[in-house]
Amino acid sequence: MNEEAQKRILGYFIEEARDHLATIEQGLLSLRDSVSDPELINELFRAAHSIKGGAAMLALASIQRTAHRLEDFFNVFRSRPGEVPVDQHLETLLLRVFDGLAALLDELQSPRGLTQEFSNATLAELEPVFQETENYIQSLLGAGPVASSAPAAPPPPAARTLQQEMAEVVPQQLRQMLELFKRGDQPGIREQLREANAVLKQIGQAHHLAGWQQLTETFEQALGNPDADLRTLALVALRDLKQGQQLILDGKAEQVAPSSELQQLA
Repeated sequence: MNEEAQKRILGYFIEEARDHLATIEQGLLSLRDSVSDPELINELFRAAHSIKGGAAMLALASIQRTAHRLEDFFNVFRSRPGEVPVDQHLETLLLRVFDGLAALLDELQSPRGLTQEFSNATLAELEPVFQETENYIQSLLGAGPVASSAPAAPPPPAARTLQQEMAEVVPQQLRQMLELFKRGDQPGIREQLREANAVLKQIGQAHHLAGWQQLTETFEQALGNPDADLRTLALVALRDLKQGQQLILDGKAEQVAPSSELQQLA
């Protein structure tokens, strides 16, 4: 196969993988709602399987390995529908695997390409996450049903810590935003998205998080830009907010900032 044909095939793979990544990201952001939906779980499984197969064909071992592990996790949900009680920690673990896969694809698409050094370093970070995710899923399956299906009452706003806000309130708002984004750019959707974002913005103000405030304000500006495509905005904004949430949970609030893509949309 000549070099031109190889480049063309690689381009097709990257384009398709990006679409599959979007499917996986949206599914993970609404995993608590979709884990009992066989059709949605099958969609996630097929997306990971497709990336794995394309990577194998192109001998991209690190991408193949990471996609394969996601496929394994989705297969557990698929084979035992509704039996895994998804919680915030499991969502975080799966999103870390997703972020690693996205980083590998970003590097593959970069001018320098996906080097062996980058692949090895990324897999070195991900392997413990793979194992922890597998173990945690098994522990959830062995934990049995919870005593009551009624959700616990949230603590009053004044009693919430930053960790509680990030672990409980933010995922709820992100799921709400995802559902709104799925409806398309209909009348009133952007206003509802602003209302959901206002909750996130208030968290930044209450806890004096300058980067988080800047991120939510930039998102608000992008919502007010009629030229900002809502589908593109969904992918960029949800990704930025999710990454910001994780940085704050990891004690790295000073690293939170809107991406250049979100700034452009604003």
